[in-house]
Amino acid sequence: GESWEQVYTFPAVYYETDTSGKIIDFQAYKPFQAVDNSHLKNYLSKIKNYLSKKAEIDLSNCTKPYVTQTYVSGTSWYRVWSDGWIEQGGVITTSGLTTLSFMKAFRDTDYNISFAAQSDIAGHIRGVAYTMIAAASITMYGFSGGDNYRTFQARWRACGYVST
Repeated sequence: GESWEQVYTFPAVYYETDTSGKIIDFQAYKPFQAVDNSHLKNYLSKIKNYLSKKAEIDLSNCTKPYVTQTYVSGTSWYRVWSDGWIEQGGVITTSGLTTLSFMKAFRDTDYNISFAAQSDIAGHIRGVAYTMIAAASITMYGFSGGDNYRTFQARWRACGYVST
């Protein structure tokens, strides 16, 4: 006696939960099923809810590193991995001697850092060389052609293991 708005063919999913609501059994079948829109929306909502929690459920069993933290603000960013590896970067304005403080300190000075700076209109080559390296910062010297005090921006990227 129900009226059907549409007929759908879709894979059906069977799952069981324990008393806390955690899914303990998940199986997919491929039957033909006619449903009304409200039933389909309910079904899709349950699947979306399950899939959104699936990563949380399965991460304890992951054997490969996965991202645990991300941050982006303007030109600054970082990504921390489950094994402690961190990638971070941004843009720094430099003119002569400049100190770059990292958003996340490294566990030691065994990390890699690279800089890139675009040459100016006059063709002056710009570059950065570090003079002091520490776990939480690096002191560098920016130069532009023959003028060591010309202000310019340099992109930077550093990677290594994060301080715990």
